[in-house]
Amino acid sequence: MAARMQWACDDPRALETRNVGLRLLESRSFPQTQPGLRPRMPFAFRFLAPLVMLHNGKWFDAYKVNLLQVET
Repeated sequence: MAARMQWACDDPRALETRNVGLRLLESRSFPQTQPGLRPRMPFAFRFLAPLVMLHNGKWFDAYKVNLLQVET
């Protein structure tokens, strides 16, 4: 699957204040992904990302995985 990052949100919690029915449950960087998702991630992210993060952590913190709940 080819995908490109087209939309950025510096503060995902700000989505809660826009009255669109979203609530931020958690926000994590790639090396901090939930344990249930790790087996589905590529080898590089599972094993090499924590090592690279020690050397250049800002790159990984630039991209977050956000878990949002849709409120009805």
